[in-house]
Formats: sequence, C-alpha cells, structure tokens
Amino acid sequence: MSKTILVPSTDNASGAAAYAAARGVAQRFESNIDALHVRLDPVEVAVAMSTEGAGGALLEGIIEGLERDADEGEAKARTRFTTFCSDAGLALTADPAMSAERPSAMFHVETGLQARWMCTYGRTSDLVIAPRGAPGDDAMARSTLEALLLETGRPLLIPAAAMPAPDAADHVAIAWKATPEAARATKPRLPPAAT
Repeated sequence: MSKTILVPSTDNASGAAAYAAARGVAQRFESNIDALHVRLDPVEVAVAMSTEGAGGALLEGIIEGLERDADEGEAKARTRFTTFCSDAGLALTADPAMSAERPSAMFHVETGLQARWMCTYGRTSDLVIAPRGAPGDDAMARSTLEALLLETGRPLLIPAAAMPAPDAADHVAIAWKATPEAARATKPRLPPAAT
C-alpha cells in the first residue's frame, strides 16, 4: 500500500501528468502526496558560471538575477500545486502523520540539485512519480529520472504526457534489462553430459 507518494513540483507544464497520476494513486490508496520543489542554489550556480576574472559586482548581479528566477519559479510551482490540490479536492497538510484526512498533499522546498533531493526523499517514500519532461525541457528531468531509478530502490512511475485515466491502471508491468554479468549469473545450468 502506497502511503507516501513523492512528486517533483516544478514551474513548468510537464508535471501535470505526474500530478494526475499521483492523484489517482492517492485516491485509490488514501495516500499523502509529497510535492517537492527544489530551487537551484544561486551562489553555487554563479560560481560555476563565473570565470577567474569575474569581478564582485558582476557575480553579485548574477546571484541577484538567479535568486529572482528561483523566487519566481517557486511561486509558479506553489501556485500550480495549490491549483492542483483545489481541483482534486485534496486536503493540504503540513504533517501527513497527524492528518486524519486522506488523501492529502503537502508542499515543501529544498535548495540544491533536484536529482539529489529527489533521491534523498525518494528513499523514504512508498512510490515516486516523476515525469519524463517535455521535448523542450532541459536535461534535468532526464538526469533526475536516472538518479531515481538507480539510487532510490523504490517503485518509480513515469507517466506519459497524455496520461490515461489513473483509475484504469489495474495492471503493472515491471521490466529490467539485465547486465551481461547478471544474465550469466542467472543462466540455467545444464547437468553434465553422460559419458
């Protein structure tokens, strides 16, 4: 039974399918949706972008612009989340353990790299739902998916952009491509031939 569903909360439209899938699972299992928004660290990004000769005033301007962008992104993500909760009829909670209402949802913010924070929270979640990202999106969605798959050890649902009605998802398919070493280890062994 999925009690905690982790969903990345972004300021772009690619998260709509993830929210739709999360709503369907949350309603079926009376779960809590944990929407995590990760802000880039402006200082870390500015230092990575700067050159050795960059002056303090230039860096300060870059950091201020990045902080402004991060604030706007967080505000958009929060608005998208509250609209989703209102439309889905989900109770907002600050502590899912204390909430008597199910399904419910919560929103929180961390600063740093999205893949790292999603994996940190994903390890303690029952299910992680993450979108592929739209064709025009950056590579962050792809790197986050890869990290979630390899580092969390949790079920990962990757909804398509045109997600079917979540109530129709009664079957789950699990697929994995074995490495050559794993294939050799699981290969059936034949008994020795009689002489």
